[in-house]
Amino acid sequence: MKFLFCLLALVFCVPVQPHSQGRGSDVSFFPRNYETTPPRFPEMSPRALRRGKDFALFFAIDAYAEWDKLRNPAAEVKKLAGELEANYGFEARVYENKSRSEILNILGEYRRRAYDDDAQLLVFFSGHGYYDGQCIGYVVPREGKRDDAEGASYISYPDLQSRVASIPCRHILLCVDACYAGTADLAANCPELFKGPVAPGRPNPPSAADAFIRETLREQSRAYYAAAGNTPTRDRSEFAAQFLEALQKDYDHLGLLTLSKLRDRLKYAQPRPWFGEFAGNRDADAFVFVRQAAKTPTPSADRDGDGVPNTADRCPDQYGPAANGGCPDTGANPTAADADGDGVPNDRDACPEAYGTARANGCPDADDDAVPDLSDRCPYLAGEPRWEGCPDTDSDGVPDHLDQCPTQRGQAAANGCPPPDRDADGVPDRADRCPDRAGKQNLQGCPDDDGDGIPDVDDKCPTEKGVPALDGCPEKAADRFTDPLVGVMIKVRGGTFQMGSNDGGFDEKPVHAVTLGDYYLGETEITQTQWRAVMGSDPPELHHKGCDQCPVEGVNWDDVQQFLQKLNSENSGKYRLPTEAEWEYAARGGSLSKGYTYAGSNTVGEVAWYRENTSGTKTKPVKGKKANELGFYDMSGNVEEWCSDLYDYYASGSQSNPKGPDSPGLFRVVRGSSLTGYAEHPRVAARGYCGPLCRGYGLGFRLAASPQ
Repeated sequence: MKFLFCLLALVFCVPVQPHSQGRGSDVSFFPRNYETTPPRFPEMSPRALRRGKDFALFFAIDAYAEWDKLRNPAAEVKKLAGELEANYGFEARVYENKSRSEILNILGEYRRRAYDDDAQLLVFFSGHGYYDGQCIGYVVPREGKRDDAEGASYISYPDLQSRVASIPCRHILLCVDACYAGTADLAANCPELFKGPVAPGRPNPPSAADAFIRETLREQSRAYYAAAGNTPTRDRSEFAAQFLEALQKDYDHLGLLTLSKLRDRLKYAQPRPWFGEFAGNRDADAFVFVRQAAKTPTPSADRDGDGVPNTADRCPDQYGPAANGGCPDTGANPTAADADGDGVPNDRDACPEAYGTARANGCPDADDDAVPDLSDRCPYLAGEPRWEGCPDTDSDGVPDHLDQCPTQRGQAAANGCPPPDRDADGVPDRADRCPDRAGKQNLQGCPDDDGDGIPDVDDKCPTEKGVPALDGCPEKAADRFTDPLVGVMIKVRGGTFQMGSNDGGFDEKPVHAVTLGDYYLGETEITQTQWRAVMGSDPPELHHKGCDQCPVEGVNWDDVQQFLQKLNSENSGKYRLPTEAEWEYAARGGSLSKGYTYAGSNTVGEVAWYRENTSGTKTKPVKGKKANELGFYDMSGNVEEWCSDLYDYYASGSQSNPKGPDSPGLFRVVRGSSLTGYAEHPRVAARGYCGPLCRGYGLGFRLAASPQ
């Protein structure tokens, strides 16, 4: 079977999410039905003019010496290569069943090439992969050994990344379609940015598509797209199928397919793909697929437009004077090839009779900002093409000539000025729930006189420090209890909520109504200290040892069941894992929910430890981030949490106290994401799954209890 593991996670030797122990199978899948189809060729502009060439390098391995043979990799990548060559102008190469040394030699050949600044390179691997269960994942070449614990016959993902990163092409997208290998469109009526005169027979000035491509490819990029996290994938790849669908359907009216559009399509593959960057990246989105318009050649008596008919033109595809037989004059009369002497040959000069600059395609450009004077709204102030040559001094997206506050960062709706804030608390009036009374930014501009984290406008006891679960009033004994072994347990009052999301992955749909009764849930995840208090020692694969208040992690399903059995032997069977519905209801804030994307906020960094604020290397002590509406900590990020349910897709229709599927299954639900996840993963609706033997780094749990 094929394997996939998140590449960036391997750089830090930590998996992005728990991997399963199950086997993949070659089963059919149902691609997403799209209600609309993007505009086809007649509504597209011609392919933008670029110096750089695009390259695609595919490695497909399906005939192994020792591993199981695969049926689909070669056929799948050939479809992708054909689409890129036929409709996107790529020079595509497919290499089938290559050995380790052959793969490295081919990458070496591409490393020795020279590339234009706006050239792009797609490197795509499809086949078996291997993960050693500790740190490193590998691509398995044709002759890879079946049992190679040291990986000597494979290519490690860190090695693959470093070799690809060293290729001197500024824009590289690396895709790996194998198990365990782990996420800016133009406006419909974008105006032309250059409006100067066009000399007959010469190239048109750059269009909106050209300007967008040049802006997109400004920074160096090193991005990877992997077909999943550290979970199995199928021989028949949904990743490759959705990639092909994106190339065929998701380009815009100018024929541009951006990486954001590609990611949107790939997210519908199962398992969910993973996205990231590797060494040398400055802008992971600096890559764009440029679809070519359908070509309908029309005969021309003078192809190069130099006034010399093809039949008499010695160089029918190069602009040149009749005196030189239609060929460029590079000898006795050099001015014939560059009439205005500006160093831009006539055949590439948009203003051949006026001295100009190369950046402005030979047209006059007084401020040298690459916008010709004839179309520059600010011809003597260097600016940007997207602002018709005008600057944007305060970088607020409103060019200076339209900005009423050009030195203050503002908003387009306020003509470039900062929005009003009459109570001067740093929260603009339009977003301030208490605009006439100075408050706190994290409380939407409202004050909190008793300092309990609940704004006075929502606090039923504004002069007494309380808890979110009681609307800011002091807690009562019945609302929570403290167990000396496992800490604080908070009562969640039951209710009905909408479970799932229409904005996430395929397995988060359909959104459906769920009704729950009352239950208790742990204020925090079980810590290392609490685990040792019950079990007497650390779990066998604890990664971040010695952090007593950090959540315990690296525990599989059986470890947790042993913990519960030993704990309940002293507590009359009180404790259990939460169901998936109980977990999501509590993470959303229960009856006090404010509809946040994450558990307690719409800003991930306020409530979650995740890859961008931990580097994905070490868990953090519990309660280090803001609690959610009910007073629970770390339900987004830090460690993923086991739930009691078997994993399955949601059923439609309302449910009451669901406990997951009744049929036998292998995978259990995990929720909350971990310190290795990206910003999209700790959402309260996001789902994950793991096999019973999974001990992924960043995998822990919190306890639930039913009312006595």
